[in-house]
Amino acid sequence: MNVGIYLFLSCALDKNALRQESEEKRLLQESAQQHWSGVRWSIPERSAAFYEDPLESARKKHNIELPMQRVTDVQILHVELLPVKNGWRDGIVYVRVEGINSSNALQTIEHEQLWYRNEKGWWIGERSE
Repeated sequence: MNVGIYLFLSCALDKNALRQESEEKRLLQESAQQHWSGVRWSIPERSAAFYEDPLESARKKHNIELPMQRVTDVQILHVELLPVKNGWRDGIVYVRVEGINSSNALQTIEHEQLWYRNEKGWWIGERSE
């Protein structure tokens, strides 16, 4: 009888962990989509909002640091959650960016972007300990 209860509870805990992992991935995907939509449509307030440090956010409103002058398309290719460390989670967002470079030629790059999560949400960059 006790073994049956133990198996039931462990299965329920596994399902909750999977559900939480799925929700974290969805939230990261949505945050990345909002950020890159801001980059794509040249809305710096939207794209810079995902930098937790106010100084970094202000800098990103004026300089996005891409090797192209105008972005024409952005696709989130994949979102990957990294293992939880010290109670916090990090993730990597893989993005395909297409745009016009300084030579007036179409350029496509794949960008790997590190994000971290805290109690306020998902943020771009490395966690400051």
